Amino acid sequence: MKNNIRLIAVLLCFATMPAFAQSGLTVSAGSIVFITSGTVLSADSLALTPSADFTISGANTQTRNAVVTHTTANPYIKRVFHFLNTIPSFSGAISIYYLDAELNGITESLLTLNVNDGSVWSAFNLNVTRDAVNNFVTTAGLTNINMNELTLANVNSPLPVTFILFNSACIGGGVKLTWKTAQEINVKNYNVEKSSDGTNWQIIAGVTAAGNSNTERSYTFADYKSFANTFYRIAENDLNGRQTISAIIKSSCVNTETFAIHPNPVQQMLFVSISVPDIMPVQLRLYDAKGAIVKQLQTNLLKGNNELQLNMSGLTKGVYVLDANWGNNNKTGKVVKE
Repeated sequence: MKNNIRLIAVLLCFATMPAFAQSGLTVSAGSIVFITSGTVLSADSLALTPSADFTISGANTQTRNAVVTHTTANPYIKRVFHFLNTIPSFSGAISIYYLDAELNGITESLLTLNVNDGSVWSAFNLNVTRDAVNNFVTTAGLTNINMNELTLANVNSPLPVTFILFNSACIGGGVKLTWKTAQEINVKNYNVEKSSDGTNWQIIAGVTAAGNSNTERSYTFADYKSFANTFYRIAENDLNGRQTISAIIKSSCVNTETFAIHPNPVQQMLFVSISVPDIMPVQLRLYDAKGAIVKQLQTNLLKGNNELQLNMSGLTKGVYVLDANWGNNNKTGKVVKE
């Protein structure tokens, strides 16, 4: 019990320290942090003020990074807090302090608390105080939220869908198409389109969408009327009449491993083409000129041709380095953001 009391005393002292001179929160196994209602617990520029007595049980660790671990379509600042184990049922206020260099091109008047509960991102737009002079956002009146990851993101609605992978693979008498999404908002359906020249397209099928989802989704369609060197793409239709187009992929039955980045220079969406002979995990990391990770993606490559994509629209102009790892392969490439 003495260990618990000493831990509480040390952590509560953080509330009196400057926002950027603090340490992260660590609770050892078998210990607890008890926070009295109305008391501020501040660790590494993340401040929690519970509206009722609140307990954080160990083992748990709060860390900070520049990128999220759970994919999100919303542009977010380069300050992300992650808990090793999800903290359940918090009620009260949350404040996040940030540096101007971490804004990632987002206007400060649009910053909104985004919380991931371990699977789904939620934005909290009510009872928000934004202070662009002292660089913090406080969100009050929160009730029973589960916290695994927290950041500040653009309050504006993102694109309805985020494609993370598009794959084509040869099967007996046809081509199997698979596409994965990281987030869907009011998505109505998907049209599968094909072309012989990559310019003129025809719809060959419609696939029902999940509608709304913050978790990875996978869709498939088999085309048994494919011809040599057919081009495919997926067109997403949302309930508001908007449409988002995926990368274009070319069917092929070659089992050699290839790697390519396009377009380069890039303004918005960067596509990474990887062909593999079997299913295997892949990790993409994008580094800025200072060596900091600004984008990352982890997923599974499928047998055949794969198109992965990274949204570059929120990044500043300059030169970046893409690092790709899959199987026994490690490829790097210079990417110019315009």
